[in-house]
Amino acid sequence: MDAQFQKNIWNDYFKKNKITDNFLKSRYEYLFKKLKNLKSTGRLLEIGYGNGYLLNLAKNYEVYGTDICTTNNNQNFVIFNSDITKKINWESNYFDLIVASEVLEHIDKKKIPQSLIEIKRVLKKGGFFIGTVPLNEELSSEMVLCPYCNKTFHKWGHEDSYSIDKLYKLFLQYGFEIIEIKPVFIFSKYNGLWKNKRLIYAYLNYYFFRNNLNSGNIYFCIKKK
Repeated sequence: MDAQFQKNIWNDYFKKNKITDNFLKSRYEYLFKKLKNLKSTGRLLEIGYGNGYLLNLAKNYEVYGTDICTTNNNQNFVIFNSDITKKINWESNYFDLIVASEVLEHIDKKKIPQSLIEIKRVLKKGGFFIGTVPLNEELSSEMVLCPYCNKTFHKWGHEDSYSIDKLYKLFLQYGFEIIEIKPVFIFSKYNGLWKNKRLIYAYLNYYFFRNNLNSGNIYFCIKKK
């Protein structure tokens, strides 16, 4: 799936979904707490900022957003469009913190090396890169068929699936210091128990029966040495 295909998916999504849904809000708020615990001020870049919910929480930071999507460019922070699989259009050693919520799984595995090289390039020495990816996702279960061209594709544009072990090896390979990589099940405080039932079920299975269900997320925090 090329960058233009991803761009089309997300331009269409954000045209139709102006309000952040409750599960996304909860994940962004979880990540924002993590950011505050690492550094309470500094230059913050979000890769794939969506509708800007997370960055609009970051009042004490100098905030920047980059995305291949061009629908949400009217924001209260500095915006620049980039395809991180090629180049992040910013100077080196600039950002104290970089966050990417549910972004890496959208990148073709062949393009992940260049993406991580670019993230590392624009991050200051001692800076942190945090984010989430889906936990042990079964990509085949979310494939759909276009009735016009007969092409099959993941309905959210996901290109790869991640486990905790896979992320460890990947980040170490590109010279990052690993601070934390762990499974997380981020329940939405905005939803009732019933709407959280899938996450509750996944949480119980993972921690009590050690079943690696494809629900929940992996949180990662890595550091540029």
